[in-house]
Amino acid sequence: MKPRKPEPVATNFKFFFPFRAYNASDVPRAVEYISHYLQPFPSQDEARVQAARLLAGGGPVAPGREPASTRTVAGGGGTTKKEIKTGMTPLEVLDILGKPQKEVTFENKSRWTYPDLTVVFENGRVKEVRF
Repeated sequence: MKPRKPEPVATNFKFFFPFRAYNASDVPRAVEYISHYLQPFPSQDEARVQAARLLAGGGPVAPGREPASTRTVAGGGGTTKKEIKTGMTPLEVLDILGKPQKEVTFENKSRWTYPDLTVVFENGRVKEVRF
């Protein structure tokens, strides 16, 4: 299987600044102005979290201001609770478990292998989790 590579995405925006923006010294002010309209994600993982939230029907949240994730740390024992449910998207699983050690895909089915479990997808949704 070929390794997946992130695909670059390009989008053009046109801003009309209420001030002069002609050279490099104007860039910090322009970036501050634009940041009121667009918030770039500091990492690909945070962008995936946002995409999973939107696909799940949640509203957008500004980068860096995400609510507590479904990852929770249990008191005292130091264990981490990770809940995967039937019907979740691959982005939601990535948000909770991270990248799998191994990924195999055939037609409309995928199997992601982690150290302690395997997640089976069918038609882009979790069908089964094997321990």
